[in-house]
Amino acid sequence: MTEARLVWDGHADEVALYPDDGTDPDVAPESITVEPGMQPTYEGILLAACPDLPSAPVFEIDSTDSAGKHTDRFRPDNLDDFAKAFDEWCARPVSMEVRQSSVSIDGAYEIRLMISNPGPAAVQVVAEGYSDGDTTWETAEVIVPGGTITPMTVLGHGPRHCRTVLPPWGTGHMLADGVPLTPEYGGTWC
Repeated sequence: MTEARLVWDGHADEVALYPDDGTDPDVAPESITVEPGMQPTYEGILLAACPDLPSAPVFEIDSTDSAGKHTDRFRPDNLDDFAKAFDEWCARPVSMEVRQSSVSIDGAYEIRLMISNPGPAAVQVVAEGYSDGDTTWETAEVIVPGGTITPMTVLGHGPRHCRTVLPPWGTGHMLADGVPLTPEYGGTWC
């Protein structure tokens, strides 16, 4: 197998190829060998704006064998599970996840977030700039279209030992369409 895509409603996303042998390499290999009799598992992430269930996705798998290069197409085995997973996505509110943060020696803060918006409408997410004592946060803004997950970076500056510094969501300065937004899982950043 040399390439894989998840295709739905005119969209296509590349799918990483990983061996189905129990190993989990940090970087996906460029191709994998599927021996006769193996039953590979295909996984992909489909994001679409709610509430309209997208068409059933199709995995397109490019491979080369003794007959040459060809593309095979596979539909999910259980479309009820697909519909249920989409319903669960649509039941979620706009959410935020802290993905990474750093503090430099001179006290420069960088927080990388992922903002999820099931939709259907776009959402404006703003980290309001403000100062509190010797800590300053810069204004950051991103528009998150419906049915997407969008990265956002928040910058600040303050004490190098930042364990007592509250991030913008800890003081009500992180807003999604004017409504306070906090991370789903605690929001530890420093």
